[in-house]
Amino acid sequence: MLLARSLAFVSFGTLVGCGGAGGGAATVEATAPTDEASADAGAGAAASPAVSGKASPASSGKPVGSGAAPSPTPPGPTPSGPTRPGEAGCPEGMAKVPGGRFKPAGAPAEVTIEAFCLDLREVTAGDYAACVAAGICSAQQLACGPGSTYGAAGKERHPVTCTDPAQSEAFCRSKGKRLPSEAEWEWAARGGEEARIFPWGAKDPDRAPPHRPDPDGCWFTTLRPMGSCVVGSFPGTDGRWGHQDLGGNVAEWTADVDARGARVFRGGGWETKGAVDMRTDRRDLRVATHRAPTLGVRCAGTFTAR
Repeated sequence: MLLARSLAFVSFGTLVGCGGAGGGAATVEATAPTDEASADAGAGAAASPAVSGKASPASSGKPVGSGAAPSPTPPGPTPSGPTRPGEAGCPEGMAKVPGGRFKPAGAPAEVTIEAFCLDLREVTAGDYAACVAAGICSAQQLACGPGSTYGAAGKERHPVTCTDPAQSEAFCRSKGKRLPSEAEWEWAARGGEEARIFPWGAKDPDRAPPHRPDPDGCWFTTLRPMGSCVVGSFPGTDGRWGHQDLGGNVAEWTADVDARGARVFRGGGWETKGAVDMRTDRRDLRVATHRAPTLGVRCAGTFTAR
């Protein structure tokens, strides 16, 4: 992916997961954050709204690998964290992200974001299990490492993990939705024109007294065990428009693919040990067959003015 300015690259080594066929995790660099947001303007899946300055469209390949995690009995329509009735123009459980114009860091020019709907919470293991039970979604390789939530007792309201981009896209399509483009994700996380450093504002969890990570979020600290959380457990980290866990819990796939074929994901996961991973301008890339127990999905949709 061509960047308008030189960016420092760091090896992304904290994400535990599996690579593609062959089982090894491919090493793809992650850009170090800057004072600007650093997402390239990305294209969404087929249903995504027009965004100027797009990158290549997302891959729609099928899940790879052999073996499937056991299909649990779907838990039924249990609540998966706080939701609210659909805002005018968005389905229930989603909230409108107003449109605007901004220049993602590293992009050669500004991009225009049309108003869209974004899930208030991450897709849960219970949500995904219901999709598998309906014969729509695949359970391939969803037990990809310690911390995996699919089929784990008591984790139905935790975000589903270990989905690759194709599985994530298939789930969103089953709901009449899609993955957000990288530019849309960043715009929502930064609160649009507010240009927030973190989804919740400027508070840096690395600088919280007494000089250890702030425990008020789903990321690693000495005050809470490693692992995911029930979605929406930390309302103090909600974004401007009420979206939960945009920083922490699990990172989230976007629809964008870079020039080398690597897929972009955003947001720090529960293994995060530093605030840098939760900045709204932080971007990471992995091969499109990658999966990890720290990586999940959130869906976007079309805003319909009423």
